[in-house]
Amino acid sequence: FGGAYWLSCKPIVDEEKRLKKVIHIATDILDRRNFEKKLYSLSIKLETILTEIPDIVAEVNENKVYTWINSAGFEFFGDDVIGKEAAHYFEGDNDTYQKVQPIFNGDENVVYLENWQRRRDGQKRLLAWWCRTLKDQQGRVKGALSTARDITDLHASEEALRISETKFRSLFNHAGDGIIIHDFEGRILEVNDAICERLGYTREELHGMTPFDLDTPEFAALVPQRLDILEKQGHAIFESAHRKKDGTAIPVEVNVRVVELNDQPCILSIVRDLRERHEAEKALRESEAKYRKLLANLEEAVFIIRRDRTIVFCDGAVHEILGYQPEELIDRSTRIFYEDDQQFDYAGKIYSRLSRGEHFVLIEVNLQKKDGTIVRTELQGTPFDKDHITCVIRDISLLEKAKKERESLEDQLRQSQKMEAIGFLAGGVAHDFNNLLMAILGYCDLAMQHIETDNPAFPDLQEIKNASNRAATLTRQLL
Repeated sequence: FGGAYWLSCKPIVDEEKRLKKVIHIATDILDRRNFEKKLYSLSIKLETILTEIPDIVAEVNENKVYTWINSAGFEFFGDDVIGKEAAHYFEGDNDTYQKVQPIFNGDENVVYLENWQRRRDGQKRLLAWWCRTLKDQQGRVKGALSTARDITDLHASEEALRISETKFRSLFNHAGDGIIIHDFEGRILEVNDAICERLGYTREELHGMTPFDLDTPEFAALVPQRLDILEKQGHAIFESAHRKKDGTAIPVEVNVRVVELNDQPCILSIVRDLRERHEAEKALRESEAKYRKLLANLEEAVFIIRRDRTIVFCDGAVHEILGYQPEELIDRSTRIFYEDDQQFDYAGKIYSRLSRGEHFVLIEVNLQKKDGTIVRTELQGTPFDKDHITCVIRDISLLEKAKKERESLEDQLRQSQKMEAIGFLAGGVAHDFNNLLMAILGYCDLAMQHIETDNPAFPDLQEIKNASNRAATLTRQLL
């Protein structure tokens, strides 16, 4: 007939047990054989899959004893795993049996759990298990079939990622500068604590806002232009002003950069409060103004000079003493102030002495002004830093002139004091002499009263009186 058949024979005998005939029954088993071949092929495939997959596949009986395991399971637990209870490999406190008990009670839902188990080399490894119940044809529980995967490295990576994210979140929220992340449509996606505290908004309120809402009007108008620059360059730094919730404006510096968040391009803005910087800059400008005013009113010229004797800074009475404007002298050698190399070398002792550790050097030297005239000066040198010195130049020719003027005034004062002393002495003498004259005039008047006018002595007495009066007038002038 062709095909595959199962042939059975049955002999037929008579009463004397003699074979009379044979009945042959042929059963077509082609479909069955094909099914068996397919089943065998499928079995080989499943065995190959179970052998080659990296995950552990294992079967335990109702007592939780391993009855079958694949190659990955033998590699993990060892060749003697069959016949051992699952708990033999547990590490540490373990509630695995409590978690899987429902499937041993007949629950057909898959149970997922993670537990630490001992590998064949003694290492403690974390396994992720997917377990389900195994039942016989009558529905009785005969054990469990489980698949396991070693997730120790994944767990370590996730833990490291969690720690990293925690650190990042901590740094993000505790950064001194404000941080804003928004998309190119302006929607704010994330902010840190600093920006919330600075502007007075909650995180939830800021999530519903855009940079246009935060910028003051004059800077909000510049946002599209700045976004164009950002798209072209990938980063930018600019100044702006943010409005707090109460309406007050805060000057800020914004450092923006394009970053990726969840595989989408976003804008990371680091916002620095410029109020303290502006106040410091204002204080610095005021301090510099005072400093400049102080230098401008000095009678000395102040220089900062490199070790090679070139000028990096000068101010004060530079023009008055040397005839130069300060800006003319920057980066020029001090050699221009000296008539010859001898004078230049002589002034160089300031540098050599300071190099030896002295903190103050004072010398006198002649310097040549811009118009060629010579001025006598005093040079005072002190260290500025390791590469520069400070030199203060004083015009001592003016001091000498002042000294002469002072000496002249002192001479005049001494002469005046002498004249005062003489006047005081003359006044005392005049006072005593006037007393004598008063006596002479008195007695002269008495004598003239006792004699007649025709007496020859009368004219003499009159002359004595006249002379005494003239002497008294002169005495009064001395007094």
